[in-house]
Amino acid sequence: MKLLTLCSYEDPQARRRGLLNLAIMSAFFRRVYPDGQVYFLFKEGQEIDPKIAAHARPVAVNFVQEKLGWQRMMGQWHWAAQNWDGSDDLIFCGTDITILKPIDYPYRKQTVGAYCYRYHPAMPYNDDFSYWNGKRRSEALAVMEEITTCARWMPRENHPVFAGQIALGVVLGTPYDADWGTVASCPRREQITALPASDYLHTPEDYFPMHPDEFREGEINMPPFRRDDFYSYFDSKFTLHFKGQQKKAWLLEFAKWSWEQGYIDPFINDLATPEEMFGL
Repeated sequence: MKLLTLCSYEDPQARRRGLLNLAIMSAFFRRVYPDGQVYFLFKEGQEIDPKIAAHARPVAVNFVQEKLGWQRMMGQWHWAAQNWDGSDDLIFCGTDITILKPIDYPYRKQTVGAYCYRYHPAMPYNDDFSYWNGKRRSEALAVMEEITTCARWMPRENHPVFAGQIALGVVLGTPYDADWGTVASCPRREQITALPASDYLHTPEDYFPMHPDEFREGEINMPPFRRDDFYSYFDSKFTLHFKGQQKKAWLLEFAKWSWEQGYIDPFINDLATPEEMFGL
């Protein structure tokens, strides 16, 4: 398994914190896929702590964190075209995602790839996670290119944040009403699977539900982050996606507990002390 993520910040302090989050994400990933390889995109010219190489291999590209959107997708697509030979499957995701168990879904080996969805009138899919089948590499690259091109031609004001998500809705199509909450084929790309985010990209206290009739703009839909039973996430969720105002605290809290329980070890080559890693 290969995983490609992004860690590109102008501010040195933010860059350092980003590398620590990358080490945590890599530790969760290596727990699930012991032979997996992690790569990360960063801006050309940035100084990167060489100790991170024990966790992830750096790949220099010419863009910045503040201008994500189609640029991130373009970087992923170009990297995959040049460095992914299809001998194993590939995951794209952000450093605020922890992978808790092997990604599996019906007909995984036959489909080209998968994206996670939740209900939002304009952005049904989340562009921060995707899974790609190595045995269908050429088809996967073609879909990546189409999504990237669509995102690139979005209005420029959408480029920093929303372009990728809107492009996914255009290329993949919004899930049919009867399929909400289930694993199903994307309407416009039947060989791409739509995975319900509630299980495959669980975001605690998210605003976006799995069913249209549950949507209330500005109201939290997902249950609160469970601090009393962290074990339950390993049993029931494929990934945890931390975002929002509390995402840093949640990620560090969950990672610290996982480290104390012996699930992960993010301290290869003394990249950081526990105090720095978890903000103790």
